[in-house]
Amino acid sequence: MTELDIPFAPALPPVEVFRLLVRTAREICETPDPPDSHQLVGPLVGRGSRTIVVADTGHGKTTLALQLAKAVLTGHEALGYDGAGVGPVLVLDLEQGERSIKRTLRDAGLAGRDDVHHVAVPDGLALDSDDDHRAELERVVAELAPAVFILDPYYKAHRGDANEERAVVDLMRYLDGLRSRYGFALILPAHPRKEQTSNGARKLTLHDVSGSGAIVRGAELVLGLERLSHGYARLRILKDRDGDLPVGDAWPLIFTRGEGFKLDPKEEKTAEELDQRVLADTGGWRTVKEWAAELGIREKRAKELLEQHVASGTVETVVGPPGRSPRAHCYSTAPAPWAKSGAVAQSLLHDSTAPTAPTSIGDVGAGRSKGSAPDPGAVGDET
Repeated sequence: MTELDIPFAPALPPVEVFRLLVRTAREICETPDPPDSHQLVGPLVGRGSRTIVVADTGHGKTTLALQLAKAVLTGHEALGYDGAGVGPVLVLDLEQGERSIKRTLRDAGLAGRDDVHHVAVPDGLALDSDDDHRAELERVVAELAPAVFILDPYYKAHRGDANEERAVVDLMRYLDGLRSRYGFALILPAHPRKEQTSNGARKLTLHDVSGSGAIVRGAELVLGLERLSHGYARLRILKDRDGDLPVGDAWPLIFTRGEGFKLDPKEEKTAEELDQRVLADTGGWRTVKEWAAELGIREKRAKELLEQHVASGTVETVVGPPGRSPRAHCYSTAPAPWAKSGAVAQSLLHDSTAPTAPTSIGDVGAGRSKGSAPDPGAVGDET
């Protein structure tokens, strides 16, 4: 057989070899931090992150998920955080009928939007095992490129038993790969593991999330929504992988149809109370997160409060103060204004020996008032 008789064999594509990327701790820490654009609704919804909202049936987990999605789309506020103003939104509804879908979209203020895409599959999907289901969902995601993807409820996205570890692990692995490739924020409304039996308000924990523990293992944020009474609820922080929110905190909420959930203003600490606590603090340099924990308020409000005091000169801000990380942006109550400017401390004003109108710290120390004769042995007056 000659060379001409040998049948033509097309070249095979190169095989990709699996490689592990090894980096030193220095290389990792020197990489830039994620930009602020990573946060779509503050720390509640992050680009490429998984947020789980767990609540009993009818307590508002779908409503809250759509409220967060609306904030991402419009840039409006939700639970104290401004949305990023990006879209679109994809909702994969595996439970509700047509009438309920219309009602929830209208109540969320999304009825007239063309950047909210909805897919209803009441029979559920088999994303843990069905290649056709996976391929079709990825086609939709690739075509729409959503900023937020709501999968509601997650347990109907697989065919395994609700508590079966393997099915949930396979489902989460697929969804995590999908959000990693396309960069959307994944919001998963979830039911509690058991129905509420007591008459009082339920206090949800991480272990109450229905299904295998695999559902919460890889989640960046897990929120528990607890209904207290008609129109009142609380949002409990059950998990925050990035540490932006204090785990265990419960935010008091009020609910009105058409407006959704809002922080209850009656439960918020007054501005006067917070101002007094800031000015009386002697704890030294703290980050915004540490101040928020100290004052018992949300980080956004702590940041606004501290910046107001910085503008008035009662709080100082420094990056990398002594004893802290060189990159830590810290705040501390400023030295008493009288000690910096020469004003008299309030207690001195009631002392008969205090000067009536000191002009400098030197005057205060020497016991002189404005217009008194200078002490020949004293340091000259400051002007």
